[in-house]
Amino acid sequence: MKHTSNLLALLCFVMMACNSNTILKKPKNLIPKEKMATILADTYIAKTARNSKNLNGDRSINYLSYIYQNHQTDSTTFHNSLAYYSANVSEHEEILKKVEARLSFQIDSIRDLINKDTLPASPKSNHFNETGSDFERLETLE
Repeated sequence: MKHTSNLLALLCFVMMACNSNTILKKPKNLIPKEKMATILADTYIAKTARNSKNLNGDRSINYLSYIYQNHQTDSTTFHNSLAYYSANVSEHEEILKKVEARLSFQIDSIRDLINKDTLPASPKSNHFNETGSDFERLETLE
């Protein structure tokens, strides 16, 4: 959590320091802010997991392609949208706050599961499906 907050603070600082008068043209396939926040949260988790062993014992797996596929986008669309939002500091900060809220919520949910000793029996269980009650609860918090 502390690492995530530091990362977000650093990103905000860099964004403010690099703010120029450059106005980017809105891409025709701009990813909506909510979806962008979800993709960024998943991206941070994927980059963190890169050096961890997965269930098969593999390391150094690039999960980003799975994230793009899961969110029905591609890396070009993602990077163009990120560049557009990054050019507008207030919009980018709004997205980063949503990312932080999502990551904090997921961390708290995992801690709750550990404390209740109710970890899923199957590692394939998805307790963080956006259609589930956890994310519905998150949306009401925002």
